[in-house]
Amino acid sequence: MLWASWFEICTSKWIPDKDILTQTEFLDAFREIKNSVKIPVIIDADTGGTLEQLKRMITFYNQIWIDWICIEDKKFPKTNSFIEKWQELEEIDLFCKKIKLLSKEFSGMIFARIEALIAGKWEDEAIKRAKEYIKAGANVILIHSKSETPDEIVSFCRRYKKEWLTIPIAIIPTKYTSFTENYIKKYPQIKYVIYANQWIRSSIKAIKETYKKILKDWGVNNLNISTLDDCFKIQWL
Repeated sequence: MLWASWFEICTSKWIPDKDILTQTEFLDAFREIKNSVKIPVIIDADTGGTLEQLKRMITFYNQIWIDWICIEDKKFPKTNSFIEKWQELEEIDLFCKKIKLLSKEFSGMIFARIEALIAGKWEDEAIKRAKEYIKAGANVILIHSKSETPDEIVSFCRRYKKEWLTIPIAIIPTKYTSFTENYIKKYPQIKYVIYANQWIRSSIKAIKETYKKILKDWGVNNLNISTLDDCFKIQWL
């Protein structure tokens, strides 16, 4: 499964991850991604926009055969989850309407991303939202956290199990990097682990280091970069 990241698309265009790019611009990016790979693609659709915007975009998502979609329960327009400012959650009823709309008209699976922990709410709020989103038709619950440790995620998973919630859980261990695959396996509720932004971050670092070396050595000798053949192979995937 490939995660088509809204954050990475914004970063690649030098635009803040704040619902500035249009839905059409993202659709074009998603189409390019879908046409470039042979594995299932899950699009990070942020909030999905307004209910009316989401309804319109579903038609296009179906046309380009998007496999899975993820929407998050913050108000539109939203701010990136890792920016230290107030994060405003969407009303549960309205977000459930978005899930029901997707359930009715979208041909793929639906990830409901819960931002309650990001917004500084208690675990009770996250569990309450999970229950309602499952009732509305979500196929996967994505619980998000910006904590440096996995404690919030572990606690949520244990509570999730006690509440007899059986829909699979997805996580994004961007900050709590100590929560490796070996530890994650201890929590069978977690079926999906999304590495959401490491690719763009590693690319930025590699590009910066390459050009620093070029400027330092005044040339391109002995650079640690891919071969032209590697590029040609990608072109002919």
